[in-house]
Amino acid sequence: MQTPGAPPLSVSPSFHRAGGSSRPCSPSLLSRDAPQDLLLAEIRRLRERLTELEGENHSMSMKLSAQQWEVEHRLAEIEMQICGGSSAGSNSEDNEKNQESAI
Repeated sequence: MQTPGAPPLSVSPSFHRAGGSSRPCSPSLLSRDAPQDLLLAEIRRLRERLTELEGENHSMSMKLSAQQWEVEHRLAEIEMQICGGSSAGSNSEDNEKNQESAI
């Protein structure tokens, strides 16, 4: 992690190619490249993990929406049973059975 006030990380000259050939690297550049390689690998890993988490988040959101729909409809059925008496109750049970068979 970068310290506050430190200049932003940049790609070292050894990563650039001029005229199709690599520039020669001094030992000091090589020692700087290793941490940058590690940081770049960490960035790739974090991006992959972010993609995985976004997929999981979407899946969980879909499941939550389905469960919320089921709860709302079950609540409506119960309210109908309470307000409509026993005849509405048998219709609600039939509707529930039809809903379960559709799923």
